[in-house]
Amino acid sequence: MQFHYVITVAYPERGGAVTATYNGHFKPRPGMTHKDLYEAVTAYVRSRLGVGPAVQLNTLFFTIAPNEVPGITNAVA
Repeated sequence: MQFHYVITVAYPERGGAVTATYNGHFKPRPGMTHKDLYEAVTAYVRSRLGVGPAVQLNTLFFTIAPNEVPGITNAVA
């Protein structure tokens, strides 16, 4: 099953703060927990931002849910 996530993070940089929001799809491995999903997404965000583990990354918002919407079979854009 594929999941969709949205995450907004902030981290300190040059005396200020940088805020970034990402969204995407994630297909978890069998047995992964919600915590595992969160850690995988934050690791991906760190890599995209070029922020190492020594930098405090603050999660401002995080949601992850199944990507398929129940009951919708033929959606028209």
